[in-house]
Amino acid sequence: MNELQKLIKHLDSLPNNTARKEFLNFIQRNPELSRHHLRRLACNILVQENFVDKYYIENFSEMLKKLFSKQFQFFKGFLKR
Repeated sequence: MNELQKLIKHLDSLPNNTARKEFLNFIQRNPELSRHHLRRLACNILVQENFVDKYYIENFSEMLKKLFSKQFQFFKGFLKR
């Protein structure tokens, strides 16, 4: 598995776009990785292509569905007690 696929797989596991962007910024600023390290190069490609905003689009209706679903589950569990 190459570095680009590993980064995308790790980005998939993060909860939101803010966390994804912070992770990519961390890799870019990591002094232990040289300029020519494959992980940093893959990260730079993702940042330059604005990958996070293009690939992880969450529209407003999907966010509302998730929010109401979580609230429903909470109250459902609360009423069972």
